[in-house]
Amino acid sequence: MTDIWVPKQGMGMTEATLVEWKVSVGERIALDQIVAMIETDKVEMEVTAPVSGFLVEQIVCEDQDFEVPGAIGRISESGE
Repeated sequence: MTDIWVPKQGMGMTEATLVEWKVSVGERIALDQIVAMIETDKVEMEVTAPVSGFLVEQIVCEDQDFEVPGAIGRISESGE
């Protein structure tokens, strides 16, 4: 199981908002595929998959704020 992490992009970045999931739970994803869009107070950014596999959990929902750095989802190689 691998977490999808959103790293800090600067000293002042402490939180972000998940704007949109680009994949659904259970969907196969490839390494570096765009899986979500997030927004900070300064910019909108793409979040990519750190590994190939299946999205098994969306920890953060669309339009939800979360602390950065932080995990927004989980990928499993087997889909379980």
